[in-house]
Amino acid sequence: MNYYLSRFYRFIYEGAIPFTKLVLILSGLSFILIFFLNNIINLTSLLALIPMNLPGFFWTFLTYPLVNLDFLSLIFAGLWFWFVGGSLERTWGTRIYISFWVLVTLITGGAMALAAIFTKIPYYPIVGLWLPLVGITWAWAKVYPEREVMFWGIFPIKAIWLAWLHAGITFFNYIHVGNKTNVYMALAAISGIALVYLFGDTGRLGRGLRYRNWRREKSYPKNRRSRLRIIK
Repeated sequence: MNYYLSRFYRFIYEGAIPFTKLVLILSGLSFILIFFLNNIINLTSLLALIPMNLPGFFWTFLTYPLVNLDFLSLIFAGLWFWFVGGSLERTWGTRIYISFWVLVTLITGGAMALAAIFTKIPYYPIVGLWLPLVGITWAWAKVYPEREVMFWGIFPIKAIWLAWLHAGITFFNYIHVGNKTNVYMALAAISGIALVYLFGDTGRLGRGLRYRNWRREKSYPKNRRSRLRIIK
């Protein structure tokens, strides 16, 4: 038993992306459990963010990304999360990346829950790894705006345009909810982008969420020169 635990521990920490791997493992595990056990116990209602279940099921504000009901969607979302999420975790460090993940998940889930209540569809289940991935992709694009990715393995596209494309697709996926046009839900689905701009431009974002450090740096003059004290 200790051997397998040590192997698992080593796998998680290889590549310096433990949190990214953990989210992917939990997403895959929840998909399997929901597929085989949902008739016995309704795991979807326990993990999905359903506004009418609030505030009782408060933990669903953080668990809804783990609920992916379509296998192909989970595969593609997982691959993209591995790429952009892993890249951010290596750049920022795990602690700061977890902070950003929690914030972007809460903001997106909270905005969608409010939009669902406001538009009178409180029964609508909010699920999927793609939702927080909007903000994560946007943050990645701000850190690496000139990085190119082969779209569908054919067309090269810069990170910033890929972030716009991802946000646009997510927006139009939620423009029709409950057999009617719902702009509020569509805007809420991409609300994680606001968090990226809240914490500054590319340079500041690359340092993670250390907002107090940014404020401290701004208090110093830009052209300040260090002085050497000569001790005789």
